[in-house]
Amino acid sequence: MEPQAYYQQIKQDLEIIDVLCSPGDIAAVYRKAAEEMEQIRDYEDAASLAGEYRRKALQAEEQGKEELYRQACCRMDKAQSAAERKLAIDMFRQIGGYKDTDERAKECERQNIREMRIHDL
Repeated sequence: MEPQAYYQQIKQDLEIIDVLCSPGDIAAVYRKAAEEMEQIRDYEDAASLAGEYRRKALQAEEQGKEELYRQACCRMDKAQSAAERKLAIDMFRQIGGYKDTDERAKECERQNIREMRIHDL
């Protein structure tokens, strides 16, 4: 495909980004677009668009982490059982290292251990 058509196709593909479901999907589309723009980096502003798309991919990933973090915190706060806390633990571990996720996962584990000890008495 010639650079002009390729360039236009990449830009058109990104116009649908708002209808994609998850930040991970959005980030993947931006990463792919950045790679494709790199292939035609000498055409018009393709090189600068590649950089812009990489930044947008990182931004989408961060938004995804923040959303999952909020959901996990909410699940943790509302948890009434070990199974519910286990779901929060799993969510925190998916984004391990983000904010205080590691500590929150450990706190859920400690609560589950305390709950098991109480039931064993």
